[in-house]
Amino acid sequence: MKKKYAIRCGSRTGSTLLCELLRSTNRCGQPQEYANPELVSDYVREVGLDQSAGIAEYRNKLFNKKSTENEVFGIKVVGTTAQTDIFNEMDIKPTHWIRLHREDKILQAISRFKAWKTNIWHRGTKTKVPLVTYSFNDIDWCLREIEKEEAYFDEFFKDKDHISISYELDLLEEPEQTATACLVHMGISIDELPEFKPVGEIHRDEVSYEMRERYLKDVTWANYENWRA
Repeated sequence: MKKKYAIRCGSRTGSTLLCELLRSTNRCGQPQEYANPELVSDYVREVGLDQSAGIAEYRNKLFNKKSTENEVFGIKVVGTTAQTDIFNEMDIKPTHWIRLHREDKILQAISRFKAWKTNIWHRGTKTKVPLVTYSFNDIDWCLREIEKEEAYFDEFFKDKDHISISYELDLLEEPEQTATACLVHMGISIDELPEFKPVGEIHRDEVSYEMRERYLKDVTWANYENWRA
């Protein structure tokens, strides 16, 4: 019986890193954003289908082409709207669930703000990212959206047996143990795992931390002004 798992998360939570880590085990399928409306046509072409293919045909072809030899298929679904709608239409019926989140929601909001302003959501090692001017209102808006997403996922995962992974505490600090924990959760053998290689590149810069400190000062001042009003 095929094992099918879904990674659910908000944006800027390290999902690309997690997917690379799971793919490196050679027994977790090839999890990617197959329900991303901006990428679906590329994946349709990649699996050898015509653009007129129906959603069920697309799903079945993904099962066939993107599963590992041990019959495991994975998909990541980012956010709560567009990708969720397509994911539901695909009717994958995951047998296992993974929840990915980030501890520092302010840094997540800043990362989201910067990606939004530059339209650079995935960075290669040679990608030159334009400077972004700090905006309290925009960062605050991103933070509120993240809080809404997390509330949605809190409710979504209430009745689902899942493993919860922290970007900071698990992915960055203990990547090998995190991958192993996912395999155990899904009942996949952990015998003779391939040697884990460093995956992805963690992009941190002082600007994000400076923005974080500035935001904390500004939000304190904003709260004070609201209190005075």
